[in-house]
Amino acid sequence: MAEILTTKDAIKYIFTLLSKGKMEEAVKYYSRLQDDIGYLLINHIPADNRIQLRVAKMFYLAKDFEKAALIFENVGEFEKAAMLYKKADEFYLAADMFYKLGDLQNAADMYERNGNFDLAAKFYQENGNLDKAALNFEKSINNFLAGKMYYKLGKINKAIELLQKVKREENSYFEAISLIGEILSKKGYVDLAIRKYLSVVKDLGINDETIGVYYNIGQLYLKKGIIEEAINFFTEVVNYRFNYEDAKDILKDIQDGKYSKQTEDKKVSFENDSDDDDEEEKKLVSVMDGFEFLRNTDLFSELNLQEIKLVFNIATSVEYEPNKVIIDEGVDGEGLFIIRKGKVYVEKEINGEKKKLVILGSGSYFGEMSLIEDTPTSASIVAKEQALLFLIPKDKFQDLLESNDKIALKVTKEFVKTLSKRLRVTTEQLSKEKMRK
Repeated sequence: MAEILTTKDAIKYIFTLLSKGKMEEAVKYYSRLQDDIGYLLINHIPADNRIQLRVAKMFYLAKDFEKAALIFENVGEFEKAAMLYKKADEFYLAADMFYKLGDLQNAADMYERNGNFDLAAKFYQENGNLDKAALNFEKSINNFLAGKMYYKLGKINKAIELLQKVKREENSYFEAISLIGEILSKKGYVDLAIRKYLSVVKDLGINDETIGVYYNIGQLYLKKGIIEEAINFFTEVVNYRFNYEDAKDILKDIQDGKYSKQTEDKKVSFENDSDDDDEEEKKLVSVMDGFEFLRNTDLFSELNLQEIKLVFNIATSVEYEPNKVIIDEGVDGEGLFIIRKGKVYVEKEINGEKKKLVILGSGSYFGEMSLIEDTPTSASIVAKEQALLFLIPKDKFQDLLESNDKIALKVTKEFVKTLSKRLRVTTEQLSKEKMRK
């Protein structure tokens, strides 16, 4: 058909081609149309499942994935619809399809890609992926839930950093403060925990929001053996709400002498603190173990302070005993490894025999190819001695690069330098081998 005068004629012609099985002609004709008539075409599809699937196939072959997905959604084939919505970068629609399939992991991934971080966090949490849940709560500026999640994951410094960002006007503020105190207490900083609690309640008095903080202060004073102060706070709790937790039972146990008194009561207070101290100055800070080492690694030499902190926050420390295999040849890469202490050797099977190729020491890194391609590793890495390494998992690193173009560009440039250097070394070695022969 050389020329189409109306949309109606174009739709009729496409149905004619499809009914005759001329799929290739239908695809070419639909692709060449200047105006998008896809949705009109879908609205005119007869109630015939066979024709619907043919139209879907035509859309797919023409790379109009969104409309192909819509047809599959209409006929209830949600899995195909999900994959095609994903291919069309319609992540929110793909998430809806995965959710209908009960695939919470993929639904969460699609919501995250679409920027719906609250929903992504919710589904990651339901699916047990707490790392991803924490990251998405953080992205959605839900500092309380992010901090709470990082605490569950054992990432204490990150938890405290975020919990302190919860503002006083937020409903979760006092719960966040309680959690900070709990963390500090478990880490052995009981005085610091008490000071943190006192800074919150000193101007408020006891009420429905602060009663939990009062109870916690009483517990901490009891832990330190400062009985008189413990009695004061538990009495405040019981007077305000008689049956709150086990406060009245604790008071009875104190009266019965079940708690030993410290030789000298040393009340923790804020008497030396100025009332008009800036709130920021009272925040807790922690030192990041290994941060300076990571910062000085060649791979991250171009990153600024904030960028390297983002990398540090997704890195974990791993330790290997001598002769322990870190990476097996021929398996999918786990992520990027950076050697902090110790040495490892690269081992490759050649003609059925394992040969040690090179020894790597502190500051060296390996596994970087797993970050940019899904191919099996080309060699094994084995700990030569006790080795402490940073591991940056593949999925977290890719998420970071996708969300930060500047980091992606800087790191990619360093990857290219490393690959070029290794290629030169390999070429020189091959040249020497040829000369020997």
